Amino acid sequence: MPSHPRDQPPKALSMGFQDFTSIIFLRGLLRAWRFGSSFELTIRKPYNNRNDQNNCAIFIPFSTHTSGIVESSNNSRADSRQYRDGSVVGINIQDFSRIVTQELVDDAAGLQRIKEYLVDLPAGIPFIWQNYVGGVARNVATDATAVHPAWRRAFAFIDVVDFGSWEGPTAAQNASFTALVANMTEVFGPAAYYNEAYHEEQWQNSFFGSNYGRLLKIKKSVDPKGVFSCRMCVGSEKGF
Repeated sequence: MPSHPRDQPPKALSMGFQDFTSIIFLRGLLRAWRFGSSFELTIRKPYNNRNDQNNCAIFIPFSTHTSGIVESSNNSRADSRQYRDGSVVGINIQDFSRIVTQELVDDAAGLQRIKEYLVDLPAGIPFIWQNYVGGVARNVATDATAVHPAWRRAFAFIDVVDFGSWEGPTAAQNASFTALVANMTEVFGPAAYYNEAYHEEQWQNSFFGSNYGRLLKIKKSVDPKGVFSCRMCVGSEKGF
C-alpha cells in the first residue's frame, strides 16, 4: 500500500502514475484512493506462499515515487477490517461514480486523461478505483437486462466522494461537487452506478442508458399507477 503525503511535490505522484499504467491493467481487485494526507493503493489478488513475492513486486515501479510502503495480507474478510485513528465520522457525503469503458483505456489519449484526472483531484477528495474482472458479463447482450449497456464493455469503475459538514451540504460543497461531476463526465462519460451517485441531472441516461425507453414501457404496463417507486428509478420523473 504505497502512501504519498501531500507535502511532497505533485510531480512525483504524476510520475508515479506514468508507471501506474501497468498496475491499471492488472487482473484482480484493484482499489486506489486518496484520503486525508495520503494517496493509497491496494491490490487484492488470490495467491499462495509461492507467488506472494511476485504480487508484491508489482508495486516496485510505482513505489519509487512514494515515501513508504505497507504490505499486509489477510486470510479472511473479518481479519481485513481495520480501524484507523482519525477516521472521518459525523459528516455528510456526496458521492458519484463513473464506469470506465474498455475503449477509453485502450485509447492512449483517453488513458492520459484518466491519469490527469486522478492526479488533479483536489486535496481531501478520495476515490476508489476497482477493475472489472472475469469478462463473463460482456457475453450478455446490452439490452438483455436493465443494467446500463456500458457495464458490458467496462474496464473498471471509479467512485469519488466529497465530504461536508454534519449540518448538511453547504454552498461550497455543492459547488465543488458540481465541478467534480462535470469534470468526471468530461473524462469518463455519463454512465454511472446507481447506488453511488448522489445527484445526476440526466439520471435516466446515467443509470440506464439506451435501455431506459424499453424499461419505462415495461414500468407503465405493469405499474400504471406508480405504486412502486424510488429515487431516480424508472418512471420517477415526477418524484416518488
